[in-house]
Amino acid sequence: MIALAGVAVFLFQMDRHYAIERWLFWLYAKAWACALFFAAACLCAGDLVVGRVLRPHPPLRERLLLSLSVGVLVFSLGVFVVGLFHGLGAVFFYAWPLGLIAAGGAPLVRLLRRPLGLLRHARVAAMRPSWWGGVALVFGLAGVALLYINIMTPANVAYDARWYHLALAEHYAAAGAVTRFPEGWFCSTYPHLASFLYTWAFLIPGGDLVSKIEIAAHIEFVLFLATLAGVGLLVRWCTACANVRVRNAWAAMFLFPGILLYDSTLSVAADHVLAFFAPPLFLLLRRLWRDWQVIPAALLGALMAAAIMTKYQAVSLILVPAAVIIIGAVRRSLAGRRDAAGLWAAWRVPLAVGLSALVLTTPLWLKNWVWYGDPLYPMLRTIFPAHPWVPGTDPGKLLQIENWTPQGTLPHRLRETLLATVTFSFVAHDWWNHHGTLPIFGSLFTLSLPLLLFVKPRRRVLGLAAATMIGVAIWYWTYHQDRYLQALLPWMAAVVAAVFAVVWHTGWAGRVAVAVLVLAQVVWGGDVYTIPTHSMIQTQPARMTLDLLSSGYRKDWDSRKESHIEY
Repeated sequence: MIALAGVAVFLFQMDRHYAIERWLFWLYAKAWACALFFAAACLCAGDLVVGRVLRPHPPLRERLLLSLSVGVLVFSLGVFVVGLFHGLGAVFFYAWPLGLIAAGGAPLVRLLRRPLGLLRHARVAAMRPSWWGGVALVFGLAGVALLYINIMTPANVAYDARWYHLALAEHYAAAGAVTRFPEGWFCSTYPHLASFLYTWAFLIPGGDLVSKIEIAAHIEFVLFLATLAGVGLLVRWCTACANVRVRNAWAAMFLFPGILLYDSTLSVAADHVLAFFAPPLFLLLRRLWRDWQVIPAALLGALMAAAIMTKYQAVSLILVPAAVIIIGAVRRSLAGRRDAAGLWAAWRVPLAVGLSALVLTTPLWLKNWVWYGDPLYPMLRTIFPAHPWVPGTDPGKLLQIENWTPQGTLPHRLRETLLATVTFSFVAHDWWNHHGTLPIFGSLFTLSLPLLLFVKPRRRVLGLAAATMIGVAIWYWTYHQDRYLQALLPWMAAVVAAVFAVVWHTGWAGRVAVAVLVLAQVVWGGDVYTIPTHSMIQTQPARMTLDLLSSGYRKDWDSRKESHIEY
């Protein structure tokens, strides 16, 4: 009681200097509450699916990651379907997440009760940390903090987010519906899973623009935290055969400094929402290759659908799993029975993947087909009667595709693409007015590949590295701007952490080699966060955050509403 009385006195006294209702704390508390509300709804909905259909159940952490990824797809589909029937509004903002929590909350709670008995063991294990695990933890937490400082200001929103990701979300929320654009606006026909998530943020009753943007930014941030957890799971799987335990492997994401700089950083766009699906995609592919069952295949198809409905750049993630599934079917066809039953056993898995992906991507291709006459409007206009259409329009020039794809003869383009899989991190692939010719992505993935010669057993990490290299080739061939590599970054970080961890355990020479490589990259990229290349504010987002936080002392309340967020 005395402590509570002290709180009351303290707040009463401080209110005279800085009114409690004006504290910026409430803005961020609301954003965190909504983001966690969203995450809980996705987790409950996804676990309701994963827990019922996936047998045997995966380990708890892997199950939670798969559940969250499936739940994000379910959540976005709900926004889309209800939007088609003009049902978006304040009631939906509360009813949709609450409905998902009510449907899957009880089974999830029962699931999470079981590990409580392991907490004592976890505490004992935590008492024996390694010093390098502690360094990784501090380094990773510093990276997370730097990213969070950026998103604390709505001015951090990227150009594309202002142009269409958030613009679409605001339009759908204002209209209360997902509707056709009669002018045939190209950007409205792109994959927009992220925009459907942000639409929910814009439906919050009574929220101003700043709070809505912050809720959307915190949704992206929560998915990024889940991506970090996914990297840890990938590393754990890669190093299990080597009997090496890696602590805080997720921190390897911040060995790629480009993630701290515009426009590869978190900025309420879709790149990091797409990256969120990378770890569960590979984990589920690994399970499918082993078990070759229809249910995991359907779930993999669902995650592939979620990725492609986030960005077309998902091709760098999904083409490798698709090829692996086809190879697996051919292999089983040749090794098994050649009758109808044998062929069905071999090919039912790719059929399940394809059918699941086809059905769950209907919010993209079927919507465009019905509304604009082209499933991938405006990409297939020469095949389908796209409408509306202005003769002479060239989407390729509009998107400057020639600037971001290899040019010349086919042999020349293949040669250039193959070379780029090795040199991509040493050359800047970005707009001239961002960071110019300075390569800031990070090179440890490329530099770790020769160390695979010293990793035993290496099959798992070699498979992930090969998938990543093929993904880089696809990225370079299709649209090689640096920020689109963020989709592959979780795979790269997992390879780096796994290779370095195993080499570290080979002896003092391996430790010296790993330490020098990591130190060189960290020192080189140490100032990336400070480079003022944000194209919308022409300065560092962290500086805008400091200005925003100081507005209370300055009593500059109007600046909180401006914050350079016009779009």
